[in-house]
Amino acid sequence: MHITMTAVNADTLAAAVADPQGAATLAEESSELDYHLSVDDAWHGVQYLLDAAEVEVSFRPEDLSAYAIGTAGVFGIPDDRAAVIESLLRATPFDDLAADFDGTELPDIDPDITLDDPDALALRAIDELVRYQLCHELLLEFFADATAARCAVILSYSS
Repeated sequence: MHITMTAVNADTLAAAVADPQGAATLAEESSELDYHLSVDDAWHGVQYLLDAAEVEVSFRPEDLSAYAIGTAGVFGIPDDRAAVIESLLRATPFDDLAADFDGTELPDIDPDITLDDPDALALRAIDELVRYQLCHELLLEFFADATAARCAVILSYSS
């Protein structure tokens, strides 16, 4: 599952809440930054590491229900919560998150990965950590930019 995030001003977030059916389209057309952030399923690995470190940041849809816009998997994160997310991501460098990661956690993150071949798992763990690190960096950069611009974030999920 991929996540797309768009930084928007408070008026755009209010308009999205008022029109849940058009929220994702409105977000696409109304970015306050020069870019939207789309991250692939590597966010699951980042989430796993954040959970293990007890960092109170969640990108899971079920944990964002308080911010739901309608029922279509679109969420509106207010600017003050976006600032908290940025602060928590910044306070938790990726090297600290990944310090105890040895690859045996991969099946917990992705059920399609098995522990059958320890050598293959070790190589896969290195590849996955690189993906997770890039995803963490992209998330931090996006939330830092959104916070600097005092923006809310519209977040949506896709397959």
